[in-house]
Amino acid sequence: MNVAAVTLPQPFLRRLKHIVGAGNCRTDPADCWAYGYDNSKRHALPQAVAFAAEHDQVRELAGLCHEFEVPLVARGRGTGTTGATTPIQGGLVLSLERMDRLLEFSPDNRYAVAQPGMTNEALQQAVGRAGFFWPPDPTSSAFCSIGGNLACNAAGPARSNTARRGTTP
Repeated sequence: MNVAAVTLPQPFLRRLKHIVGAGNCRTDPADCWAYGYDNSKRHALPQAVAFAAEHDQVRELAGLCHEFEVPLVARGRGTGTTGATTPIQGGLVLSLERMDRLLEFSPDNRYAVAQPGMTNEALQQAVGRAGFFWPPDPTSSAFCSIGGNLACNAAGPARSNTARRGTTP
């Protein structure tokens, strides 16, 4: 089956646009093309891309996809080499790249709460000002996201902090 030729039901698309806003949803194949691959070079075209900015939107979109039996692929910034963000069954790519904030950092309690789209480098800089570090050190640090680091256990080359202090928690 050519999943690119499959269209999503109009009730699904209406609710999708209601959840994230029409400006945060793409359905034109040309707009969706870049969200069909990661650094693995595998490619499969999704029928839609949604850009979430809040946790509640992610929850609602997951429920919507479940209700309509639409495949859902969460994606950070697409720097992974595993093909994990390639929507091989089509459906919806949920881009988390706009969820890029450090929500909480407590040096005294030694923890940070970051949104999944925050880049590795941004988290390193934020916690580094207090003398802390985030162990993963991939070469794509300036672009890769914390969510991707955790989802794919991406730690970076052996020469980095990873060899001395371990991989993703």
